[in-house]
Amino acid sequence: TGGTHGNNSVRIMNLVPGRFAQALQGMAFDGRKLGKLQVRASVAFADLRVGANSDQKPGIIVLFYDERRKLIHSELVGPWLGNSDWKRYGSDILVPEATREMILTIGLCGGTGTLYLDDIRIRALKR
Repeated sequence: TGGTHGNNSVRIMNLVPGRFAQALQGMAFDGRKLGKLQVRASVAFADLRVGANSDQKPGIIVLFYDERRKLIHSELVGPWLGNSDWKRYGSDILVPEATREMILTIGLCGGTGTLYLDDIRIRALKR
């Protein structure tokens, strides 16, 4: 409860560094036609910390894959660390032309603490 849009939000919690507390959504994505991705979300957090290694940071991660499903690029919206009341965050991400699939990850991604997300919006713009 307590989200910015209505009464509900996503809450992701983890106390064990290195454990991947997150949600994923994969989709087909043609980088020949779509050149930019706008990612926006309302976010609040408490006691967020980096995980077992420096790559494990809470945030929204966008992973781009080519036609062979090889990772060709990744972008992080965040990282979010420490404590914060609700704020709006976002990023405009350039999409590699070789992209054929995309995975959007929200969560602690190996970090610890409590992360709240609401009103997550993704918009693809033509190349």
